[in-house]
Amino acid sequence: MTVKNQKNLIRKQISCIQNNIDDNAFSTMSASIKKNILYLSCLETSDAILSFMPMRAEPDFVDLYQKFTNENKIVAIPKIKKVEKNSAGTMDFYVVQGYPKDECLQKGPFGILEPISTLPIFEVKRNMNVLVFVPGVAFTAKGHRVGHGKGFYDLYLCNLRDKIKKLDGTLVLVGVCFSFQILPSIPIDCYDIDVDYIVTEKSIMRTSENFSF
Repeated sequence: MTVKNQKNLIRKQISCIQNNIDDNAFSTMSASIKKNILYLSCLETSDAILSFMPMRAEPDFVDLYQKFTNENKIVAIPKIKKVEKNSAGTMDFYVVQGYPKDECLQKGPFGILEPISTLPIFEVKRNMNVLVFVPGVAFTAKGHRVGHGKGFYDLYLCNLRDKIKKLDGTLVLVGVCFSFQILPSIPIDCYDIDVDYIVTEKSIMRTSENFSF
C-alpha cells in the first residue's frame, strides 16, 4: 500500500471516530485543551501566533485569541489562495487581532471560516518568535502529522521556516488535536513537516529538541 493510500485509510478511520462523538463531548475536550495551551512555555516569549478556525471535529480555542492580542501578540489565521489538483495548495495568514468578528470572516473553498482579503497579510520581521498552532487528522508522539491531504500547511510551514531562519527568528510548531488522534505510527513523506509539541485534552507532549525557543 502506498503512503498516500495509508494516509487516506487513517483519515477514514479518524473520521469514523469523530462521527460517533457528539458536540458536547467536543466542547468539553476543547475546554481542557484551552487550559493546557496556556501552560505552554513558548507562549510567553512568542511575538506572533498563527492559528486556525476549527471545523466541527477540531479543537476550538478561538476565544483565546483575544487573550493573546491583549498580551500584545500578533494573531493571524489562514486563508486559502489556490487549490491545486495534483500539487500542494497555497495559503497565507491574515492578521485578525482578538476574537475574529463576523464581518472579518467568510467561508472558504472547504466551508471553513477564513479572514477577508482586505485584512493585512502576516509578515515575518527580524528576530521574531513565531508560534504556529497546527491542526491535523492524526499525530504521533514523535511529531509526525497527517493532514487533510491538500498540502497547505506543509508548503506554508516550509516557506515560513526558511524566512524565519534568514531573519534570525525562531519557529515553534504546536500540533493541536484530541487524544484519540494520537497514533503509534503514521506513514510519512519527505515533505511532511513535524511539530515540536502536541497539545490534547489530556497532556502536552514535547516531540523535538531541535529548537531553542
